[in-house]
Amino acid sequence: MAASVFDDKSETPNSTALDGALGKSSVLLKDVEEHVLDQFGSVDHEWKFYSRKAGWTLALVHSGRRLFHLIPQSGRFIVVFTLGDRAVSIAQESSLPDEVKSEIAGARKYVEGRSVRCEVNTSADAEIVKQLVAIKLSS
Repeated sequence: MAASVFDDKSETPNSTALDGALGKSSVLLKDVEEHVLDQFGSVDHEWKFYSRKAGWTLALVHSGRRLFHLIPQSGRFIVVFTLGDRAVSIAQESSLPDEVKSEIAGARKYVEGRSVRCEVNTSADAEIVKQLVAIKLSS
């Protein structure tokens, strides 16, 4: 089974399919997207199919820069941020919850940065995503 609820390579998901898969949590995604639009301007969507194991993921892009990847699942979603050294430093000094800071600090470092996953089920989770977007765009 793929990480994403969308595992058919021949069928690119659309917004209707995404809303259906996310169910009530689609409101949380819309909240994050509206926040990005209000605070930073445009946001684009890029669907990517990386492998059968991963399925389709959605990248949210602002001014050519990937903010995060979204892994749609049934009734929820996971966002994956890649944070560079500067963003990691800003995050550690921010008001993010200690468990998020700990996850960032413990994430394996790659050339492109540290990869951090956030499961989004509640409005509090969406607020963390908003904070991480602001941190990423300020770095």
